[in-house]
Amino acid sequence: SGCSGATLPGTATGFGADSGNALLADGTFASQTVAADNSFDYLTVSNFGFTIPAGSTIISVKIEVRWYAADAQFGGTGPDDGARFQIQAWNGASQEGNAFTLDRSGAASWPTASTIFTTSYDLTGAMPTLAEVTAATFGARIGFRADVGDDNYVANVDFVRITVCWR
Repeated sequence: SGCSGATLPGTATGFGADSGNALLADGTFASQTVAADNSFDYLTVSNFGFTIPAGSTIISVKIEVRWYAADAQFGGTGPDDGARFQIQAWNGASQEGNAFTLDRSGAASWPTASTIFTTSYDLTGAMPTLAEVTAATFGARIGFRADVGDDNYVANVDFVRITVCWR
């Protein structure tokens, strides 16, 4: 049995030119304007370089994301009620296990530049296989969405870390 320790990715895509800002835990954020069109904008990170002993069974996957949202129309207090934040374990082609979703409904607080969150998610549902976890395409997709009729907002991600445990 063992765990990888919190590992940062080697590749980030989806947030345009500054996607690479999500590769280090350094306070420099990858940013994306999320349009109010009821679809997710995703930051995908992969290539974690996990080394796990042959024959091991994956027993847990923990994904940590340091992030915040900003909405100029609310003076930086966050997006409208219909906004969503999502974490998915991702194998390069599809989701692994169940996703974590945080809805901003009923004016629930979302992190802003002055209250940055680190959200941790322990993967539930089916665990990825050893081959999937050690592949360069294994990682996470971090999604942000705004409902039609809400305001656009800016999603910001400092880092995504994954810890994998096995037996």
